[in-house]
Amino acid sequence: MEQPATPPGPRPRDGWDTVVETANHRVERRGRYLWVSVWRRPDLDTATGAALAQALVSTVLGKLAELAGPGSLRAVVLDLRQAPPVNGPSTQQSIGRLLAACEQAQVIPALLHGGDALAALQLGRLVREYAPRLGQVTADAATIEALTASGVNNGRGPTSRPR
Repeated sequence: MEQPATPPGPRPRDGWDTVVETANHRVERRGRYLWVSVWRRPDLDTATGAALAQALVSTVLGKLAELAGPGSLRAVVLDLRQAPPVNGPSTQQSIGRLLAACEQAQVIPALLHGGDALAALQLGRLVREYAPRLGQVTADAATIEALTASGVNNGRGPTSRPR
């Protein structure tokens, strides 16, 4: 019997360079921005998913270190619109490490979710705990797209402090 095809992730973003792609995520870079797309893989077990989350964080931490300093990264977008809406403890810990590292490096971590209320609550808690000054959570893809397209902080949207 033939195995079902692996569920594909989102298409690579036009104008962005792929840094790495794994079974459930892709890291892309354009200028001072990293865009990390994560997608659901129901065929993977929990341990594999958690290991992939740790690998994702290691990749982003490596890029933060590599691109540190003036003129370095401005933002890391974690696009979770196609990911499971709720994460287990290991994945939450990985997201927390990513958020804390961004906060320490003074890089905006922007978490983009698919509109699920539980995802918004869980991600909001992680941002408040690990990146309270710079971290952002939104379901508004247009705001994130505008941030990464222009690089301008107009005082609204994902670069403004959460209230």
